Amino acid sequence: MVKKQKWFMNKLLKYILANHKNQTNNVSIIDKNGSFTWDELITYSNAIANKLLKTNIDKQDCVSIELPNTKEFVAGIIACQIIGAVYVPVGTLYPQERINLIHKDSNVKTVINSDFLQDIELNCKEKITPVDKNDNDIEMIIYTSGSTGKPKGVIHTVESLSESIIDTAF
Repeated sequence: MVKKQKWFMNKLLKYILANHKNQTNNVSIIDKNGSFTWDELITYSNAIANKLLKTNIDKQDCVSIELPNTKEFVAGIIACQIIGAVYVPVGTLYPQERINLIHKDSNVKTVINSDFLQDIELNCKEKITPVDKNDNDIEMIIYTSGSTGKPKGVIHTVESLSESIIDTAF
C-alpha cells in the first residue's frame, strides 16, 4: 500500500484536471451561494493559479486562503496544488493578531481572499501544467488552537496527506 500512497496526490490532481472534460456540465461542488460545474471549477482554479503565478508565487511558497467554506475556497486549494504552492487555511473570523502570527510564522507570500478574487481573469486561455511534487514537499499547513496561547503550524507533506486520504477512503 505504501507505493500507492507515494503517487496519490500528484495523480489525483492530474486525474481531476484531465478527466473533468468527461463531466464538464455536471455539478462538482455546491455551497450556500450556488454551485460550480466541473468546467467552472477547473476554469476558476486555473484563473486563480494564473494570478498567483503573476504575483511571483513559486513552488513551496505559502499562500493563505482566507475565505469562508465555499466553492471559491476549494478552487483556491486546487489553484495552489496546480502551481505547487503550500496552502494555509485561515478562518475568516480569526482575530487579526492570530492572522498576523500565522502569516509571519508560515512566511505567507500572498493571501487569497475576496479582494484577491475580485479581478480574476476567467477568460484566461493559458492552461497551466500541474507542478510535480515530491513526497516530502509541503502540501498545507494547518494551525492548531495553540494551548499555550500561540498557534502552532502542523505541516502536512504530500505523503502524509496522501496517507490520510487513502486511510479515510479505504
